[in-house]
Amino acid sequence: MVELGSVRCVGISLWKALLLVNLMLFGVEVEAGEITSQVYQQMSLFISPDNSLYLQQMSLFISPDNSLYLQQMSLPSFSSKCIEEELEFTTSLARFSCGAQCLHRSTCSAYCVTGEKCRLLNLAVAPGGPVSSQNGSSEKCFVPVDPSGPTSEDLARGMPVEAPMTWDGAYAPAESVVSGAVCEATEYDCYCSEFELTPVFKVDLGASKTVGRVVVRVSTDYPSNFESVYIYVGNSGTDQDAHFHTYSGNPVGGEVLSLTGAQTLDGRYVTLYMRKTFSASLCLCLMQVYAL
Repeated sequence: MVELGSVRCVGISLWKALLLVNLMLFGVEVEAGEITSQVYQQMSLFISPDNSLYLQQMSLFISPDNSLYLQQMSLPSFSSKCIEEELEFTTSLARFSCGAQCLHRSTCSAYCVTGEKCRLLNLAVAPGGPVSSQNGSSEKCFVPVDPSGPTSEDLARGMPVEAPMTWDGAYAPAESVVSGAVCEATEYDCYCSEFELTPVFKVDLGASKTVGRVVVRVSTDYPSNFESVYIYVGNSGTDQDAHFHTYSGNPVGGEVLSLTGAQTLDGRYVTLYMRKTFSASLCLCLMQVYAL
Protein backbone atom coordinates (compact mmCIF):
# COMPACT_ATOMS: atom_id res chain seq x y z
CA MET A 1 0.00 0.00 0.00
CA VAL A 2 1.33 3.42 -0.94
CA GLU A 3 0.94 5.98 1.82
CA LEU A 4 -0.55 9.40 1.25
CA GLY A 5 2.66 11.18 2.06
CA SER A 6 4.81 9.06 -0.23
CA VAL A 7 3.41 10.09 -3.59
CA ARG A 8 2.75 13.28 -5.50
CA CYS A 9 -0.14 13.42 -7.91
CA VAL A 10 0.34 14.91 -11.37
CA GLY A 11 -2.54 15.45 -13.79
CA ILE A 12 -2.04 14.62 -17.45
CA SER A 13 -4.17 13.97 -20.54
CA LEU A 14 -4.91 10.43 -21.64
CA TRP A 15 -2.85 10.57 -24.82
CA LYS A 16 0.16 11.75 -22.85
CA ALA A 17 -0.39 8.93 -20.36
CA LEU A 18 -0.32 6.34 -23.12
CA LEU A 19 2.92 7.79 -24.42
CA LEU A 20 4.53 7.73 -20.99
CA VAL A 21 3.47 4.16 -20.37
CA ASN A 22 4.96 3.09 -23.69
CA LEU A 23 8.22 4.70 -22.62
CA MET A 24 8.05 2.85 -19.32
CA LEU A 25 7.57 -0.48 -21.05
CA PHE A 26 10.81 0.13 -22.90
CA GLY A 27 12.64 1.00 -19.70
CA VAL A 28 12.77 4.77 -20.08
CA GLU A 29 12.50 6.68 -16.81
CA VAL A 30 10.20 9.70 -16.86
CA GLU A 31 11.23 12.70 -14.81
CA ALA A 32 8.62 14.52 -12.72
CA GLY A 33 9.63 17.92 -14.07
CA GLU A 34 8.60 16.95 -17.60
CA ILE A 35 4.89 16.76 -16.78
CA THR A 36 4.24 18.79 -13.66
CA SER A 37 2.80 21.69 -15.66
CA GLN A 38 0.14 19.58 -17.39
CA VAL A 39 -3.52 20.33 -16.64
CA TYR A 40 -5.75 17.60 -15.16
CA GLN A 41 -8.13 16.42 -17.88
CA GLN A 42 -9.04 12.77 -18.15
CA MET A 43 -7.04 10.79 -15.63
CA SER A 44 -4.53 11.03 -12.78
CA LEU A 45 -0.95 9.78 -12.78
CA PHE A 46 1.41 9.52 -9.84
CA ILE A 47 5.03 10.39 -9.30
CA SER A 48 7.09 8.59 -6.67
CA PRO A 49 9.59 10.42 -4.45
CA ASP A 50 12.48 9.39 -6.74
CA ASN A 51 10.68 10.97 -9.72
CA SER A 52 9.96 7.68 -11.46
CA LEU A 53 6.46 7.20 -12.84
CA TYR A 54 4.54 4.16 -11.64
CA LEU A 55 1.24 3.01 -13.13
CA GLN A 56 1.07 -0.67 -12.28
CA GLN A 57 0.56 -2.72 -9.09
CA MET A 58 -0.77 0.26 -7.14
CA SER A 59 -3.72 0.06 -4.76
CA LEU A 60 -3.82 3.74 -3.81
CA PHE A 61 -4.58 6.72 -6.06
CA ILE A 62 -4.56 10.40 -5.09
CA SER A 63 -6.86 12.90 -6.79
CA PRO A 64 -5.27 16.13 -8.14
CA ASP A 65 -6.63 18.28 -5.31
CA ASN A 66 -5.81 15.66 -2.63
CA SER A 67 -9.51 15.55 -1.68
CA LEU A 68 -9.82 11.78 -2.00
CA TYR A 69 -8.04 8.64 -2.95
CA LEU A 70 -9.11 5.24 -4.25
CA GLN A 71 -8.59 2.17 -2.13
CA GLN A 72 -8.73 -1.37 -3.47
CA MET A 73 -11.28 -3.50 -1.64
CA SER A 74 -13.44 -6.59 -1.95
CA LEU A 75 -17.14 -6.00 -2.58
CA PRO A 76 -19.95 -8.42 -1.65
CA SER A 77 -21.64 -10.32 -4.46
CA PHE A 78 -24.89 -8.37 -4.14
CA SER A 79 -23.07 -5.22 -5.30
CA SER A 80 -23.86 -6.30 -8.86
CA LYS A 81 -27.37 -4.91 -8.26
CA CYS A 82 -25.84 -1.44 -8.21
CA ILE A 83 -24.19 -1.49 -11.64
CA GLU A 84 -24.77 1.85 -13.38
CA GLU A 85 -22.85 1.09 -16.56
CA GLU A 86 -20.53 -1.50 -18.04
CA LEU A 87 -17.74 -0.31 -20.31
CA GLU A 88 -14.98 -1.98 -22.29
CA PHE A 89 -11.60 -0.46 -23.10
CA THR A 90 -9.24 -1.66 -25.81
CA THR A 91 -6.19 -0.30 -24.03
CA SER A 92 -4.04 -2.01 -21.41
CA LEU A 93 -4.83 1.01 -19.20
CA ALA A 94 -8.41 -0.19 -18.59
CA ARG A 95 -7.89 0.03 -14.83
CA PHE A 96 -6.97 3.71 -14.99
CA SER A 97 -9.46 4.65 -17.71
CA CYS A 98 -12.21 3.03 -15.62
CA GLY A 99 -11.09 4.97 -12.57
CA ALA A 100 -11.11 8.22 -14.51
CA GLN A 101 -14.67 7.54 -15.65
CA CYS A 102 -15.76 6.90 -12.06
CA LEU A 103 -14.08 10.02 -10.69
CA HIS A 104 -15.87 12.17 -13.25
CA ARG A 105 -19.34 10.85 -12.40
CA SER A 106 -21.02 12.09 -9.23
CA THR A 107 -23.11 8.92 -9.00
CA CYS A 108 -20.16 6.50 -9.21
CA SER A 109 -18.98 5.33 -5.79
CA ALA A 110 -16.91 2.31 -6.86
CA TYR A 111 -15.59 0.60 -9.95
CA CYS A 112 -14.41 -2.90 -10.80
CA VAL A 113 -12.04 -4.01 -13.55
CA THR A 114 -11.55 -7.43 -15.11
CA GLY A 115 -9.13 -7.38 -18.01
CA GLU A 116 -10.47 -4.72 -20.37
CA LYS A 117 -13.96 -4.67 -18.86
CA CYS A 118 -15.09 -1.97 -16.45
CA ARG A 119 -18.13 -1.84 -14.13
CA LEU A 120 -19.23 1.47 -12.63
CA LEU A 121 -21.22 1.08 -9.40
CA ASN A 122 -23.43 3.35 -7.33
CA LEU A 123 -23.56 1.95 -3.80
CA ALA A 124 -22.68 2.93 -0.26
CA VAL A 125 -19.23 1.65 0.67
CA ALA A 126 -16.97 1.74 3.70
CA PRO A 127 -13.16 1.91 3.62
CA GLY A 128 -10.74 -0.33 5.42
CA GLY A 129 -11.70 -3.79 4.21
CA PRO A 130 -9.59 -6.59 2.69
CA VAL A 131 -8.06 -6.00 -0.73
CA SER A 132 -8.11 -9.59 -2.01
CA SER A 133 -9.88 -10.42 -5.27
CA GLN A 134 -13.57 -11.21 -4.97
CA ASN A 135 -14.22 -14.95 -4.60
CA GLY A 136 -10.83 -15.77 -6.06
CA SER A 137 -11.61 -13.98 -9.34
CA SER A 138 -9.27 -11.67 -11.23
CA GLU A 139 -11.64 -8.72 -10.75
CA LYS A 140 -10.27 -5.79 -8.77
CA CYS A 141 -12.57 -3.18 -7.26
CA PHE A 142 -11.70 0.31 -6.04
CA VAL A 143 -13.56 2.77 -3.84
CA PRO A 144 -13.05 6.54 -3.38
CA VAL A 145 -12.14 7.29 0.23
CA ASP A 146 -12.13 10.59 2.08
CA PRO A 147 -8.66 10.78 3.71
CA SER A 148 -10.07 12.90 6.54
CA GLY A 149 -12.09 9.89 7.70
CA PRO A 150 -10.90 6.55 9.09
CA THR A 151 -8.37 4.88 6.80
CA SER A 152 -7.20 2.06 9.07
CA GLU A 153 -8.48 -1.51 9.05
CA ASP A 154 -12.20 -2.02 9.59
CA LEU A 155 -12.16 -4.45 12.53
CA ALA A 156 -15.79 -5.49 11.99
CA ARG A 157 -15.51 -6.37 8.29
CA GLY A 158 -16.91 -9.84 7.69
CA MET A 159 -16.93 -10.73 11.39
CA PRO A 160 -19.73 -12.74 13.11
CA VAL A 161 -22.85 -10.83 14.12
CA GLU A 162 -25.52 -11.65 16.68
CA ALA A 163 -28.82 -9.79 16.30
CA PRO A 164 -32.60 -10.34 16.30
CA MET A 165 -34.33 -11.75 13.24
CA THR A 166 -35.27 -9.22 10.60
CA TRP A 167 -38.55 -7.38 10.58
CA ASP A 168 -41.10 -9.48 8.62
CA GLY A 169 -38.19 -11.57 7.34
CA ALA A 170 -38.00 -9.28 4.32
CA TYR A 171 -35.03 -7.06 5.19
CA ALA A 172 -31.32 -7.63 4.61
CA PRO A 173 -29.67 -10.07 7.05
CA ALA A 174 -27.64 -8.75 9.98
CA GLU A 175 -24.41 -10.01 8.36
CA SER A 176 -24.83 -7.47 5.54
CA VAL A 177 -24.21 -4.64 8.03
CA VAL A 178 -20.52 -5.62 8.29
CA SER A 179 -20.05 -6.49 4.60
CA GLY A 180 -18.47 -3.13 3.75
CA ALA A 181 -21.00 -2.15 1.09
CA VAL A 182 -24.74 -1.78 0.68
CA CYS A 183 -26.88 -1.30 -2.41
CA GLU A 184 -29.82 0.59 -0.90
CA ALA A 185 -32.09 0.41 -3.94
CA THR A 186 -35.16 -0.31 -1.79
CA GLU A 187 -36.11 -0.03 1.89
CA TYR A 188 -35.42 -3.75 2.28
CA ASP A 189 -31.72 -3.53 1.41
CA CYS A 190 -30.71 -2.56 4.96
CA TYR A 191 -31.07 -4.54 8.17
CA CYS A 192 -34.11 -3.85 10.37
CA SER A 193 -34.69 -5.99 13.45
CA GLU A 194 -37.93 -7.37 14.76
CA PHE A 195 -39.79 -5.06 17.14
CA GLU A 196 -38.40 -5.54 20.64
CA LEU A 197 -38.27 -3.50 23.80
CA THR A 198 -34.46 -3.41 23.61
CA PRO A 199 -33.06 -4.58 20.26
CA VAL A 200 -29.39 -5.63 20.55
CA PHE A 201 -26.85 -5.77 17.71
CA LYS A 202 -23.50 -7.39 18.59
CA VAL A 203 -20.32 -7.77 16.51
CA ASP A 204 -17.66 -10.31 17.50
CA LEU A 205 -14.22 -8.93 16.59
CA GLY A 206 -12.67 -12.38 17.06
CA ALA A 207 -10.29 -11.26 19.80
CA SER A 208 -9.82 -8.30 22.09
CA LYS A 209 -9.14 -5.20 19.97
CA THR A 210 -8.70 -1.52 20.69
CA VAL A 211 -11.81 0.39 19.63
CA GLY A 212 -11.69 4.15 19.08
CA ARG A 213 -14.45 4.80 16.54
CA VAL A 214 -17.69 3.19 15.41
CA VAL A 215 -19.14 4.36 12.09
CA VAL A 216 -22.77 3.67 11.22
CA ARG A 217 -24.77 4.41 8.08
CA VAL A 218 -28.45 4.69 8.96
CA SER A 219 -31.33 3.62 6.74
CA THR A 220 -32.53 6.12 4.17
CA ASP A 221 -36.14 5.09 4.74
CA TYR A 222 -36.06 4.58 8.52
CA PRO A 223 -33.54 6.99 10.08
CA SER A 224 -35.59 7.29 13.28
CA ASN A 225 -34.95 3.58 13.85
CA PHE A 226 -31.45 4.46 14.96
CA GLU A 227 -32.10 6.66 17.98
CA SER A 228 -31.30 6.25 21.67
CA VAL A 229 -28.53 3.79 20.88
CA TYR A 230 -25.97 2.82 23.54
CA ILE A 231 -22.66 1.29 22.49
CA TYR A 232 -20.58 -0.95 24.75
CA VAL A 233 -17.12 -2.48 24.24
CA GLY A 234 -15.78 -5.39 26.24
CA ASN A 235 -15.44 -9.16 26.51
CA SER A 236 -18.94 -10.14 27.65
CA GLY A 237 -20.99 -8.75 24.76
CA THR A 238 -23.57 -7.27 27.16
CA ASP A 239 -24.34 -3.90 28.70
CA GLN A 240 -22.07 -4.92 31.57
CA ASP A 241 -19.14 -4.03 29.31
CA ALA A 242 -17.60 -0.56 29.36
CA HIS A 243 -19.83 2.18 27.97
CA PHE A 244 -18.34 3.64 24.78
CA HIS A 245 -20.91 6.07 23.37
CA THR A 246 -24.56 7.11 23.62
CA TYR A 247 -26.20 8.35 20.43
CA SER A 248 -29.25 10.46 21.24
CA GLY A 249 -29.48 12.48 18.04
CA ASN A 250 -32.03 12.50 15.24
CA PRO A 251 -30.26 11.27 12.10
CA VAL A 252 -31.45 12.03 8.58
CA GLY A 253 -31.94 9.29 6.02
CA GLY A 254 -28.67 7.80 4.78
CA GLU A 255 -26.58 9.79 7.26
CA VAL A 256 -23.16 8.41 8.21
CA LEU A 257 -22.49 8.74 11.94
CA SER A 258 -18.92 8.71 13.22
CA LEU A 259 -19.21 7.85 16.91
CA THR A 260 -16.30 8.11 19.35
CA GLY A 261 -15.92 7.63 23.08
CA ALA A 262 -14.20 9.65 25.76
CA GLN A 263 -11.28 7.26 25.30
CA THR A 264 -10.41 4.11 23.37
CA LEU A 265 -11.61 0.83 24.87
CA ASP A 266 -10.38 -2.75 24.53
CA GLY A 267 -12.72 -5.66 23.98
CA ARG A 268 -13.80 -8.52 21.77
CA TYR A 269 -17.40 -7.38 21.34
CA VAL A 270 -18.97 -4.13 20.16
CA THR A 271 -22.61 -4.17 21.23
CA LEU A 272 -25.39 -1.76 20.33
CA TYR A 273 -28.51 -1.45 22.52
CA MET A 274 -31.47 0.65 21.39
CA ARG A 275 -33.54 1.76 24.38
CA LYS A 276 -36.88 3.43 23.74
CA THR A 277 -40.05 3.73 25.77
CA PHE A 278 -41.91 1.22 23.62
CA SER A 279 -40.96 -1.70 21.41
CA ALA A 280 -39.02 -0.64 18.35
CA SER A 281 -37.04 -1.93 15.39
CA LEU A 282 -33.31 -1.19 15.14
CA CYS A 283 -32.31 -0.36 11.55
CA LEU A 284 -28.82 0.20 10.16
CA CYS A 285 -27.22 -0.29 6.77
CA LEU A 286 -23.49 -0.41 7.48
CA MET A 287 -21.29 -0.52 10.56
CA GLN A 288 -17.52 -0.28 10.83
CA VAL A 289 -15.22 -0.42 13.83
CA TYR A 290 -11.84 1.32 13.82
CA ALA A 291 -9.02 1.61 16.30
CA LEU A 292 -8.68 5.34 15.59
